[in-house]
Amino acid sequence: SPLSGASISMTYWDQKIITFGGTGYPFAEQNSNHLSLYCLRSYKWFNLTKLAKDRAIIQGRDENEIKVKQCGCTEIRNAAPNPKYGQSITISPAGKLYVFAGTLGLEFENDLHSFCLHNMFWTAHNFCSIHRDTIPEPRYRHASISKDNRFYVLGGATSYRIFGFRYLHSFNYDTKIWEKLRCTSKDGTLDSMIYPEPRHSHVCVEYQNKLILIGGLPLPNRSLDDIWVMDLETLSWTQLQSAFPSPIYFHAATMCNNELYVFGGTDTQKKRVNKLHVCQMNVKSLKRQCWTFVAKQLKQNKCLDKKTLAGLGIPKSFNYWIDDLKMLAG
Repeated sequence: SPLSGASISMTYWDQKIITFGGTGYPFAEQNSNHLSLYCLRSYKWFNLTKLAKDRAIIQGRDENEIKVKQCGCTEIRNAAPNPKYGQSITISPAGKLYVFAGTLGLEFENDLHSFCLHNMFWTAHNFCSIHRDTIPEPRYRHASISKDNRFYVLGGATSYRIFGFRYLHSFNYDTKIWEKLRCTSKDGTLDSMIYPEPRHSHVCVEYQNKLILIGGLPLPNRSLDDIWVMDLETLSWTQLQSAFPSPIYFHAATMCNNELYVFGGTDTQKKRVNKLHVCQMNVKSLKRQCWTFVAKQLKQNKCLDKKTLAGLGIPKSFNYWIDDLKMLAG
């Protein structure tokens, strides 16, 4: 299993949980670049860093291999990221894990590395002068979201600057170049559009071609509870009238079965919290709401079975829902 630490990046891929990097205590003195995988089928941890090294040695390809593109961009095989924390990780549709930015402690990076989850090797992506202008500036504690053929970078900070949301940077998995995208807003005038306040340590998830941004830290002693939505087709920001139950940062979020889960974080008193908040993204049918209520009651009394349902006069069509955990959610 991976070493314990803070600011570790985590993502989900094909019934597996993947973690990278992080720092131990004292912070920034014990950084990691370990890549670990937890299989949800076998309930076992795997050290991908070691597996990749062993495979390269067996194949006789443990030396760095440099590929130079026509424009001057280079790809260096077997070049792993530095030990660091506060980075982001995303996974492309082709099964490549991308690690972007992060900090060594005093130094902030905007390096980009990818790890092929099928063939188990690292690649460092370096950019020529033609494509260097669109690379995001060094940062950490940002958010990255993968959607279709690209991933987006949102917010983040260094020791002297916090990044905003007037522009977004995206990396195209196919062309392997960065793009800088101009955003708009549905609120405000053309000359004074309203955008999310610059921040770091926020969360962002994708749902139905929209990015949902929650909370974060704009200043050392002030956290946020606002919720923003950006349409990925128009790149337009909209602030929701409803807010998160309390200001929060350093939290985590994910989407599952049309439900948004937000866990943990740090509150306004700088205390760690372990609350789990769930938001239903679409309205359940009356049929499903009734079934969920009845099933929960029967499950609590340990009598959720076909015989009990028949005795209550519940149609047989509900029998196939008994083992469907999705129908019991909510």
